[in-house]
Amino acid sequence: LKSPYELGLLDATVQGLNKGTVAITGARRHAPMIDHLLPREEFLKSYDDHVHRLGHPATAAEYYAPLHARLEKDLEDFDRNYPETADRFWVNRNGTLGYSRVPGQSIPRHQRRIKSELAQAMPEVSILDILLDCQRWTGFMDVFKPASGRQNMSEAERLRHLLAALYAYGCNCGPVQASRALQILKNQVVYMRWRYMPTQNLMEAAAILAHAYQQTSMAERLGEMSVLLTDSMQVRTLKNSLIARQHHRYLSGKSTLLYQHVTSNCVCQFTQALLCNVSEAIHMLVGVMECRTGDDPLINICDSAGKSDLVFGLSGLLNILLYPRVRSRHLKLWGTGEKMKYKNIAASVAGQIRRDRIDKGWQDIMWILSSIEAGTAKPLVILNHLAMQPQHPATQGLEELGKLDRSLYLLRYGRDMDLRRFVVPHTSRREHWNKFTGEVQAFGDLIREKTIEDQEEVFWFLTVVQNAIVLWNALSLENILSLGSKLVSDEDLKHILPTMTEHINFIGRFDLDLQRRPPFDLKRVIRQH
Repeated sequence: LKSPYELGLLDATVQGLNKGTVAITGARRHAPMIDHLLPREEFLKSYDDHVHRLGHPATAAEYYAPLHARLEKDLEDFDRNYPETADRFWVNRNGTLGYSRVPGQSIPRHQRRIKSELAQAMPEVSILDILLDCQRWTGFMDVFKPASGRQNMSEAERLRHLLAALYAYGCNCGPVQASRALQILKNQVVYMRWRYMPTQNLMEAAAILAHAYQQTSMAERLGEMSVLLTDSMQVRTLKNSLIARQHHRYLSGKSTLLYQHVTSNCVCQFTQALLCNVSEAIHMLVGVMECRTGDDPLINICDSAGKSDLVFGLSGLLNILLYPRVRSRHLKLWGTGEKMKYKNIAASVAGQIRRDRIDKGWQDIMWILSSIEAGTAKPLVILNHLAMQPQHPATQGLEELGKLDRSLYLLRYGRDMDLRRFVVPHTSRREHWNKFTGEVQAFGDLIREKTIEDQEEVFWFLTVVQNAIVLWNALSLENILSLGSKLVSDEDLKHILPTMTEHINFIGRFDLDLQRRPPFDLKRVIRQH
């Protein structure tokens, strides 16, 4: 009788925190949004300097006028040329937009054959030897040091225990199986995780491996770091976990979500653990902001979760190009004015963009962006506040900007087949990464951690192992290609991904050789590149 009462009290508290009707002393995350922003008077006093630093005009009209004019022109072109484009982009009877499939997306037979031959030529190796080789190349495990700075074990012993911890949590076998595989005590595996391997160090290790991979010729062939692929993946969790939820798309039981930001050339840049049924679009934008290193634009390719008006509006202001894969599901356009009359597409216009709301919320939007840029406000906290306050002027302004940007994108996606040929293969590549994730979790996807922070830490263990496999496979493939006599075109190689796992031994008892020499030379590959 006690458990339902406690669960109900917990649920009511969480809802109250989100709605702002309940406050916890000292809990800054749930404080009013204004507490996270720059002082209002200070911001207004230097308003011109702030917006100049952000790269935006002082007034909303200067920002949206060119976009508004382009949308008006694109709508007129779509209506006028509708008969010519109706075979690939049309308006359904209920007014929703329809899109044809992208032709020529299946992998040619000869490319499948090449992929199979290269996979068979990969030398067999254990997952621990892969991690050890990557350590020899990059020294990524040097970031794992005790918090106190004192190390009460030899370097060889530390390396062995670190490998056991990466295997235990990265491949999801657990400390018991890892202790058996490397003939050490279970408590030593757990000790290494909590003492040597906090989330921040795991993030640094994953970044070192990603940086080494980006210097290989395979990374150059497959794509750019400036293109990110995002998607969520269901991971089962314990039924008695208080943070476990039943996802509306997954009916296989309670779960949590693994959300990774992967570059188009197949290496993971950022990882998050999400509760089921939270706004993936918000976390997608937060992750992209974490991945960016300068002011250059980033392209983010995502699934249907990225079509949020709020996130579309913010993405445009942050110089992030949002490219979601579009499917024909309840999608409509927004018009530029009530006076516009259309012959063929009138049913697809759901309403008119309220420019007055953008004007009204512009100053608040600049206030929020300036606070994020100054570091006083965390993007995730601010975005959650905006999502929970639909009547806030900034929220309404961003929603209208999002309708404008989203309508422009839907029109472009419908008429520009080259854009679709760019987006669709990349979303397929991201789904392939999810398959790769399941293969690395060789002992199943059940996660036993009961807090979102611990789950995210385990997911970063997984990310480190994934990036190590990608780096090792890339060097192995380069070695095979340099020794092989068969000619493989660069176009064919663009379809060969370094996420093969058939040659990797994940299960068993490992005879670890800490003096092992890597079979490939990273410096030689980079020097040739």
